[in-house]
Amino acid sequence: MEPILKTINLRKYFPVRGSLFKKVKAVDGVSFELKRGETFGVVGETGSGKSTLGRVVLKLLEPTSGKVFFEDKDITKVKGKELKDFRKNAQMVFQDPHTSLNPRLTIAETLMEPLREYRQLLMEDSEKFLIEQLEMVGLGKQHLYRYPHELSGGQKQRVAILRAIILKPKFIVLDEPTSALDVSVQAQILNMLRDIQKALNATYMFISHDLSVVKYMSNRIAVMYLGKFVEIGDSEEIFEKPLHPYTQALFSAIPIPDPKATRARKRLKISGEPPSPINIPPGCRFHPRCPFFMKGLCDVEEPKLVEVEKGHYVACWLHSKK
Repeated sequence: MEPILKTINLRKYFPVRGSLFKKVKAVDGVSFELKRGETFGVVGETGSGKSTLGRVVLKLLEPTSGKVFFEDKDITKVKGKELKDFRKNAQMVFQDPHTSLNPRLTIAETLMEPLREYRQLLMEDSEKFLIEQLEMVGLGKQHLYRYPHELSGGQKQRVAILRAIILKPKFIVLDEPTSALDVSVQAQILNMLRDIQKALNATYMFISHDLSVVKYMSNRIAVMYLGKFVEIGDSEEIFEKPLHPYTQALFSAIPIPDPKATRARKRLKISGEPPSPINIPPGCRFHPRCPFFMKGLCDVEEPKLVEVEKGHYVACWLHSKK
């Protein structure tokens, strides 16, 4: 199957105030493909570059270098009408529903904005259509003319999701869409997103630091550390057999609802904080925190992302040949 989206050596650097030469390397040479209809999970610690990657892929931020192909078209070069067409097919759901909705617009006005922009609805049909759409995300007519401050956090996120899908896009970036919600509401939103994906045959890029949520939602998972992917593979395989030490440490920290199993399992602990993306260490960027650090190799040369098993890629000298 041809990929719906493909990136090649994508980079996004931000200038550092007061310095002509230093850059924040938020995304630093990321390449991957998304298959039509799949959910591609991206996990990592805060500051790893996950959200920046999502914004660059959608051209909300201009890349420093690299390519992004959407249905074989290089969207890093599109402008005007081509960019508008791309926006119709590629949408984003942001992390915080409290700030992603305009407080001055009613829910009806919020949902009408993309429809008016693409001239997809006659005014006499609008109310009936919007009520039908609201019911699809678990809301109703009573919410149509309310303002965002009159809704709960879960209701706001349902509106934000509906605004993103109302044009039936082919690709949606979900940037931690449930992290600001109560646990009871999270499950409802995640199930709703899965139903929407089936209905639209949409492709998701699901960004989160919650590993259990990513496992539930994703077909494939990419683990991101300091601007790079360090491991990519099928969801089940990565959870059953994580290869990179960083992935192993992340997964071993997942709580298990069984005290005996928790005491019995071996945890791989890592110390310290991630290095600054301004001053990335030489060699493997994880080596200052890695329990398997090999001096003279890990701190000298950066390992490449290589396929160690079918569909399972890892960037680590423990699994790469010099």
